[in-house]
Amino acid sequence: MKKILLSSLFFLIAFVANAQGIYTKVKKYDKFDDVVWEKDVKTIIDKGLSKITIETKGKKPVEYTYYEGSWFSLHNGRQDSLSNIVSDIYGYEDQYYIFPKDTVDKATNDVLELYKDLPDSIVTGESIQAMVEVMMIPKIFDAPTIVFRTISKYKHVFEYETDLVWIRFRDGSRIIYSKR
Repeated sequence: MKKILLSSLFFLIAFVANAQGIYTKVKKYDKFDDVVWEKDVKTIIDKGLSKITIETKGKKPVEYTYYEGSWFSLHNGRQDSLSNIVSDIYGYEDQYYIFPKDTVDKATNDVLELYKDLPDSIVTGESIQAMVEVMMIPKIFDAPTIVFRTISKYKHVFEYETDLVWIRFRDGSRIIYSKR
């Protein structure tokens, strides 16, 4: 009985820690908001504690790293405190700068190389992570942003209508993933 409860608890923790959505429509816009292409293709976007994985049917998954700090994220509203996102559309959204996995891996290796001669009591996992985040701050100017927007049917009380995700690149172009 304890094993069943324990395994259920681990499943619940894993479920709560990740937000995953299946999106069926993808549109690419150029910087002038003209539609470049539009496809009906299934895409799974999985947002974990620090990683976002985008897996489009028929393509290799792409993994990005994001950070929650004030330099790296912006939050507009919450489920219990809706925000007027745009022209009478209410909901909430989270925006993050995203970095390709290889960029973060290189920054981590650079930090490890820099601190290789220091004792482990000084160089902890938290200090390494903090230094990697500091090294990523200048990269914000070249990094794309990802926005998770959840839309409510009503203005004052949250009732889920739909959600969408988009990535805005530095050249002004965007890819929007929607459920309809």
